[in-house]
Amino acid sequence: MISFGNKNDFCIDYIGFLDNYKDDPVVLAHPEDFIFGGCIFFWVNGKNLFEFKDCEPNTTYGFWDLTILTDFFCNNLLYHITDDPFPAKTVSSNAWDMFEEYKLVEGEDNDIEKYLEVNWDNVDTELHSKIDAWNNRHGFIANRGGSFLPDAFIRKVNDKVEISWRNNFSYKNENGQLYFKHDKGVEYIDIKTYREVVTKFCLEYISRIKEKCPDLVEKYMKNLQKVQEVIL
Repeated sequence: MISFGNKNDFCIDYIGFLDNYKDDPVVLAHPEDFIFGGCIFFWVNGKNLFEFKDCEPNTTYGFWDLTILTDFFCNNLLYHITDDPFPAKTVSSNAWDMFEEYKLVEGEDNDIEKYLEVNWDNVDTELHSKIDAWNNRHGFIANRGGSFLPDAFIRKVNDKVEISWRNNFSYKNENGQLYFKHDKGVEYIDIKTYREVVTKFCLEYISRIKEKCPDLVEKYMKNLQKVQEVIL
């Protein structure tokens, strides 16, 4: 496992499937099928926000293709460390509650059919398009790609990065239902630490996939370069 940062402040722990299952005969026979996968611990002030409860100790987020996470970070890290205000008037004090004020539907699976029940004549579609774009830049759920990520948002607040989350619903898998251990909270971390840790994690992942995905890696590197040029 590779650690970036301090788990009592902000830290990302990463272990690739090639490392975790290096003696597995299936992995040894087809290593190219496992290069993108891995497990992630996402520590915020001592809490692993990717940890599931009522499971074996240290059961955390894992997925066969972690480019969904590096896409989120490399494409949006710039918006996490610069001012990118929520695009609607709100009385809420954190990002999760702001987005909640303007959600059009509720539900465990955010079922697309529920949108058929919305009275669109009463919806400001232009405003909601802006909110959806903001959600794509700041929210994990909008970027989960079918994987089990927490319902959390990341944004800049003054000289800190705010991470707010509320996991009201479970994920279903073949073994039943999965709930996150930390169901609700708001934490603030140093903005420079956040940039440094996320960048180091992304660069480590990039080093593993660069031969497979040169065009994607080139895009990632350009975005990360812009991030490093921001004066904090």
